[in-house]
Amino acid sequence: MLEQERMLFGFPLPEFCSREMEDHYVGQEMKRSLSYTKRLVLLLGTLFLLFAVADFFVAGNQSNFHIIFSARTLYFVLILLLYVKMDYLAHIRKLTFWLTVYKILAALVFLTIFSLYESPNLVIQSLGAFTLILGFHILPNRWINILIVSLGLAISFVLLSLWKIPDMVPHELGAVGLYLNLTVVINSIGSYQIQRYKRLEFVNTQQLARMSVTDDLTGIYNRKRFNQELDQWMKRARECGFPLSLIFFDIDNLKTINDVHGHLAGDAVLKEVARVARQAVRKDDILARWGGDEFAILLPYTTEEEGKQMAKRLKKTIGDHSTGPMNRATCSSGVASLGKMDDVNTFLHRADAAMYRDKTTTPLKKERSAGM
Repeated sequence: MLEQERMLFGFPLPEFCSREMEDHYVGQEMKRSLSYTKRLVLLLGTLFLLFAVADFFVAGNQSNFHIIFSARTLYFVLILLLYVKMDYLAHIRKLTFWLTVYKILAALVFLTIFSLYESPNLVIQSLGAFTLILGFHILPNRWINILIVSLGLAISFVLLSLWKIPDMVPHELGAVGLYLNLTVVINSIGSYQIQRYKRLEFVNTQQLARMSVTDDLTGIYNRKRFNQELDQWMKRARECGFPLSLIFFDIDNLKTINDVHGHLAGDAVLKEVARVARQAVRKDDILARWGGDEFAILLPYTTEEEGKQMAKRLKKTIGDHSTGPMNRATCSSGVASLGKMDDVNTFLHRADAAMYRDKTTTPLKKERSAGM
């Protein structure tokens, strides 16, 4: 089952309830299949135009054929316009909207052409309806949109046949209507399952991606993701010339907490410190667990002095907060700002060295440092 499925009259649609998540999924799918969709749109539009050859023989008179040919040509021109514009439709909902509009137009043009035939052949026209319904299902779109347009075409075709071919044998029309609607139902069930399973796969992929860059205990970024962010931000800082600072901090006496109260108590302290730090950092800052009792914060657009002020506030916030069995936790921290000659290793080393110096600034920290 999809989590938080969108419901319609109590029926679960193969869509995420969250509009943001649904747009993210559809955007990825459309981006991945855009070239295929464009080629398919052009192919189906071309086939729709080429059916004018058959129209020439069954239209009945030249006047009707000219109207039919004009309608097919106009629709093909619209298809060419869509083909060109698909790359520039910025929002994914605009693309799905226009794909739906074009499917509706195709159905209307098909029904209009059918009504213009003087002596339409039910079998041939029903094959045309079958082809359109299949085309609707292979073009990417919202499942509910495909279903509504396909059902609308099937029902309209049957009703139009009753009017256009009054002397038709009833059981023949009944059979055509049954087969058309069965085609819609079978294709809809298939596309429903495919869309649900693709969304389940998307959710699983997202979860695996998050797990690969997230620390299991604290829920913040892990060292792997932090290193990726560090590489990117160092390049941006050098290209654009903005300051970039780095804070290293660790929890004082975490080893003592583990020895006296057990590792579960130590884990509780780590999780609470991470939670407090997450609330304290800014939107653009990157917080990660570096390893053990050590954490790192990358500060874009921040000078070294501003980084020191932030580290000071963070230490006070953590020190004032209840974090577990020792009630209060203290931290040591170090700050470095990216220099012209720095690479990743020297940048990290300077922040780590600054944190080590901070460990020796008070008797308590000297005792802890000596015991390490």
